[in-house]
Amino acid sequence: MRLIILIIAGLFGAIAVVAEPVEKSNVVPDAPGGGLQIVGDKLYIAAWGHGFHVLDISNPTHLKWIGGWNNHTSPTGVYVVGDYAYLANRTSGFDVMDVRNPANPLRVGHLFTGGDAQSVYVAGQLAYVADLRRGLDVIDIKNPSKPELVGDGDTKGQAFHVQVSKGFAYVSYGGEGLRVFDLTETSKPKPVGKCRTGSGGSFQLLGDMVYFSGADGLCRIDINTPELPEVRDTYRIGYILGGIYVSGRYAYVPLEGDGLHILDISDPTRSLSIGFLKTGYNGWDVRVVGSYAYLMDRGANLHVIDISNPANPIEVSRFGTYNFCSRVLSLTNFVASKSALEIQAGVAGAITDAPPQLADVMRIADGAFSFTLRGVPEGVYYIQASTDLISWTNISTNTLSAGGTLRISDADAHLFNNRFYRATKKQ
Repeated sequence: MRLIILIIAGLFGAIAVVAEPVEKSNVVPDAPGGGLQIVGDKLYIAAWGHGFHVLDISNPTHLKWIGGWNNHTSPTGVYVVGDYAYLANRTSGFDVMDVRNPANPLRVGHLFTGGDAQSVYVAGQLAYVADLRRGLDVIDIKNPSKPELVGDGDTKGQAFHVQVSKGFAYVSYGGEGLRVFDLTETSKPKPVGKCRTGSGGSFQLLGDMVYFSGADGLCRIDINTPELPEVRDTYRIGYILGGIYVSGRYAYVPLEGDGLHILDISDPTRSLSIGFLKTGYNGWDVRVVGSYAYLMDRGANLHVIDISNPANPIEVSRFGTYNFCSRVLSLTNFVASKSALEIQAGVAGAITDAPPQLADVMRIADGAFSFTLRGVPEGVYYIQASTDLISWTNISTNTLSAGGTLRISDADAHLFNNRFYRATKKQ
């Protein structure tokens, strides 16, 4: 095995650290619930205000957008099991997506939680949601089309992240730390333990250890006895804004406005920084498979980082997930009083940092339906139509002007009682 020798110079002189290269494996440790999840060669993304997206990552340096769903809400947590993706969708609540056809994710179930759903974890026929306003929600998902709230636990503070193991739920809460719930009684999870870390952030649970992020950096919490979680060590690296990822002997830690740190955690009592990639963006979540880390920033851009040499991580590609799928437009949802002249005069400019938009709709005298497509200047977009929100057909391919807008007309609209439209960007 090839070894990498890294020399770290500091106040106490130079220290030689021997670090093994990242193992090239397609086995991904279980760490769903945050903004990213990898299943096989697909990456599922809860992209904040930019919707839910599926990417093909079979070629890490040339990512491909497969499909997405965008209803202008703010999904921040995703958990994929079998045919379904479960979304924590902020104030919209909890969504169930059918992803059997990843080119067309379809929402089949929804539950308004009445709070602010941040993170989701699925175990068996139950979904556990960290709800910022409510605490821990327990949702029955036996029938994906009709998720039902069946229990809740009071976290005594804002709940950010949740994972479940061996009959216990672990929830980060408020500005304090980690809370543990006994799940014996589904309807009323019982708080049995807590651990103060000084902040409440994201975490990853592996075995009997929780790797916990927050304002103080990365700390390790021993949960061998769930009722008595105990901080073993803290690496004060700076403010960790979102998710972290642990694989093998390494922890991958994105920092706000700083970059991606790689820590060697093989010593159970002391973490050691061995690699760093300076970035100009705020890292939000990260996942690792093989020799690549997939880092999402707060703008829903995805950055692919080669970590084959953990001492020298290198960004090799970037993909903006935010501009691929517009919100669905309905044929019957328009303002008929506007004239064509008013519509054209009211067209706004290009969109370069958000999903494409379909706007300024109107019916034309001959029964055609017209609207404005706004997107990236000179970008190529498909206009797709559906009658059931399940099957979508490309009805036109359009190249936008340098101004980023184009007027679209559907001459066949008069043949339908209702028809739905969306725009997707060609890669």
